[in-house]
Amino acid sequence: MPRYDYTCTECGLTFERLGGFEDVVAPCRCGGVADRQAVYRSQGVSTRPAEVPDSEPQYQVESQRKALRARGWDGDRAVEHIRKNIREDAQGHKQLDVVSANADL
Repeated sequence: MPRYDYTCTECGLTFERLGGFEDVVAPCRCGGVADRQAVYRSQGVSTRPAEVPDSEPQYQVESQRKALRARGWDGDRAVEHIRKNIREDAQGHKQLDVVSANADL
């Protein structure tokens, strides 16, 4: 069975659920009724390289990582930057001084 996206009319929750083509509504965990969202079909196969969508949270990290690499940052430079901005308080706790770390960027 294919998976479909549903949005609850009561609470607005969006969730995914297995269902048949004729399953246009599904029960929500709040007790309301969820409507199936429109199904979008691909118009063909793209030969262009895929781009990372900045709007999706799971891809934001990768997008930021690529931007940092383009500016010359790598793992070793990042670790060095963090170590340089570690401060120790009176009780001996070590913390990252965010203000000075961001100023160095």
